[in-house]
This record gives sequence, structure tokens and C-alpha cells, in this order.
Amino acid sequence: MRYHYKKLAILSVLVTLVILNTSWNRYGGDDDRNLKVLPKNISSDSLERVMDEFITALNVNCAFCHAPEDPKEPKSLDYASDANPMKDITRTMMRMTNDMNHKYMKSLPNKNAQLVTCNTCHRGNPVPDIK
Repeated sequence: MRYHYKKLAILSVLVTLVILNTSWNRYGGDDDRNLKVLPKNISSDSLERVMDEFITALNVNCAFCHAPEDPKEPKSLDYASDANPMKDITRTMMRMTNDMNHKYMKSLPNKNAQLVTCNTCHRGNPVPDIK
């Protein structure tokens, strides 16, 4: 009977470690990141905050920009992959936003001017409504 408790305890620890490892590496380790606009040394917490801002501003989920690891299993995403063309569009939009903020918004006389963000145009829509 004690033997079964030991097996159960070891199994529980292993399952917990697998779950922790999976959640810890949500966006992959530093080695398998494919960052082209964001700083390469961005922390996992900061990267997650940026991704959450995209999710909120565009009202989408991660699969909107990130390709699945396996087309048969679309819920498992390959965050480093460039297979989804939306990821490149996002990078272009990030460069445009950074450019507007650094070239134009910072040069305004009102130093408290609101900076341009994804939400400035998207406002909860995957494609901005330009009316």
C-alpha cells in the first residue's frame, strides 16, 4: 500500500513539473524567440504584456498572428514561426507606430500628448474601421 502512495506522489510531482514548465515557457525560451521589432532581451513578463495589449486592442486571440505547430492541432502554437502572414503585418504596424511616436508625437509642443498605440486605430477591431 505504501508503494502505491510513493508512486502517486512521484507521479504528482512529475505532472506538476510538466505543467509549470509548459506555463513558464508560454512564449518559448530566449533561444527560440523570433523577435524582429521588439528587443531581443525583452523579459517574458514584458513580452506577455505586449502580446496582451495586441489581444485587447484588436479583440483577437494568439492564433490571429501565430501559426499552429501542427495544422491538425491548431490550439498548439509555434510562437517563433513566421508562417502566419499576420505576424509580418503586425511587425510593420509596430514599426509604423514607433516611427509616428518618435518622429512626430515627441516633437509636439505639448509634451503630454497621447502617444499612438494599436488601440488608437483598431479600437477592438482586427481591421481598423476607417470612416
